[in-house]
Amino acid sequence: MKKKVKTSSTRLSPPAQGKLITRQVTKVMDRKLLPVMDLLKSVQFQMEQRKLPTAEEHHPIIYKQISLLLLVPSANDFQWEEPLRHLVKEVTVNKYAHPLRASLSEHRIDLIIVIGGAEQLSPHNIEALQLTSVPKVIWLADEKGVTDTDRQLAPLFDYVFTQNENNSAVYQAMSCEQVHVMPFGARSRTYYPRVVGNENYSDILILGRAGMEANPLLEAYMLDAISKGSKVRVSEGSGFALEGAKVVDPTVPIEDYYNGANLVINSSGSMQCWLEVAACGTFQLVQYEPSHPFPKESLDSLLFFYTLEDLTEKVAYYELHVDEKRGMASRALSDQKYNHSFLQKGIQLLDIVFTKLKSRGL
Repeated sequence: MKKKVKTSSTRLSPPAQGKLITRQVTKVMDRKLLPVMDLLKSVQFQMEQRKLPTAEEHHPIIYKQISLLLLVPSANDFQWEEPLRHLVKEVTVNKYAHPLRASLSEHRIDLIIVIGGAEQLSPHNIEALQLTSVPKVIWLADEKGVTDTDRQLAPLFDYVFTQNENNSAVYQAMSCEQVHVMPFGARSRTYYPRVVGNENYSDILILGRAGMEANPLLEAYMLDAISKGSKVRVSEGSGFALEGAKVVDPTVPIEDYYNGANLVINSSGSMQCWLEVAACGTFQLVQYEPSHPFPKESLDSLLFFYTLEDLTEKVAYYELHVDEKRGMASRALSDQKYNHSFLQKGIQLLDIVFTKLKSRGL
């Protein structure tokens, strides 16, 4: 005759069972939460090291009391008006071609923001900017370098925002005292993750204008990839002309090719280009170029390669570790969305300008 084996539930009273269950749950939760607690402690330490100001120390400006005049090119396609309306009391939009004096006389304006472009301001609007005492900001579209138009306009403004850190010295030499680096964000209505047709698909999409002679690293990698049967596309005007590599169709929106790429190799040296690819949720490797520095807040989301061997190893690694590959693409997408959105950049711009104005007692 078999003996009945008493279980712990038959040996323990209900109160004791409750205590046992509580201890077991606590032990499991401690084990699961320990990494989270360590992360929170690390973040707290970093914040303390930065010595972030308290609300009382910061004395925030109430932007909802401010009225802005936004001067934009006629063909402007950046989404500036809507996010600024969320931040300030009133936004008056004026196209380059329209007289500026009328807007200045009809509205109470606290700040003028001019968005740069290829289009030139009319002599009448330049004169109006010279004569007004309203603080003026220009955000130049100068990623590829300082143009003659940029040189003409920059000295008219109290604050100059540039796309490229390498341009700062040029404006400072022109007696522009307040020069700040802030690249444009990606246009969310254009660049976003979506499914595209097979005609836009590629194993590898090469972005950049270096050309084969100037960038032998990419030439060597492309030759190897094509020989292994990879479907390789290159951006228009890239300078690459290898048999087996297709140039993107200029009549097709480039964002369709971004979304259709399994991997983007980005040698453009352009923060704007990186943001647009990131906004599509596509995994990309960026060719490191010291002359094209990227913002520090985005470095955790950027994946650089330095040599042909480094590029080859990273491509192979992330093809084997798909979850990590998706994670890097998602991190870049989140960084683009939260650190480089038009709303976030509007906040940064206003913070810079009005902190300076307040320090001068204006």
